[in-house]
Amino acid sequence: KLTLDGKPLDSRNKARGGDVARDGTLKITGHHLYELVDLDAPAEGVLEITAETPGVTAYAFTFGK
Repeated sequence: KLTLDGKPLDSRNKARGGDVARDGTLKITGHHLYELVDLDAPAEGVLEITAETPGVTAYAFTFGK
């Protein structure tokens, strides 16, 4: 599950990235980049990622377009 500044990244949140489901979850299907957040302009905030399944590992995060 994903939250941005404590708010779910679900269908009501316009910052939801293209790979995030309408319910604010992300299904990991393989090793590639996932778009988690899509903002109109640079901003500061706290992105919280909560893995519901053990064994999820994040290797890199990129910021920018």
